[in-house]
Amino acid sequence: NSWNLDVFHSLTSRTLVREELRGRGITGFYFFNQARMLEGSERILVETRRRDRPDMVIDRQLKVRGKDYEIDYVLSGVRFKAPIPSVDAYLNPVFIIALYESENFDDKLDLIQWIGLQF
Repeated sequence: NSWNLDVFHSLTSRTLVREELRGRGITGFYFFNQARMLEGSERILVETRRRDRPDMVIDRQLKVRGKDYEIDYVLSGVRFKAPIPSVDAYLNPVFIIALYESENFDDKLDLIQWIGLQF
């Protein structure tokens, strides 16, 4: 029997941000809260959730920059090529999920740690 222990430790001025915006039936702009979004760090998804169980995702689509959306890093906003509905055909709510890195506004460094064990 063998096992492997991986440890990762880093101090960084960057933070991983997750934001949810409700679809509004328009292409955009949809604006994010962080003003210091790092260029190229974003991952944009469109999720449909059950209306009676909002914690249950019934559809998730990863969007591709250039093909599905354009992003303005100065304004921290995204415009889609096609409108993002507020609900689907069954009245389930639709959300835009944005995952991206942001620079901290202060000089504080954040600690990032990860430990993995494989058997």
